[in-house]
Amino acid sequence: VAHDCGLYIHGLTFSPIKGMEGNIEFLGYFKKYEEGALAIDDALIDSVVAEAHSL
Repeated sequence: VAHDCGLYIHGLTFSPIKGMEGNIEFLGYFKKYEEGALAIDDALIDSVVAEAHSL
């Protein structure tokens, strides 16, 4: 959806503050410029999720 709106992801991370039930929020940084955009694939997503759960 973001790509259809002309947005490209330049960062993917998570909040170090967990919710009351231990939920984790993930954050994406989007820009209108393709230069420097990340290639999002399963490996990158898995890495960020694993790091979030390791804290």
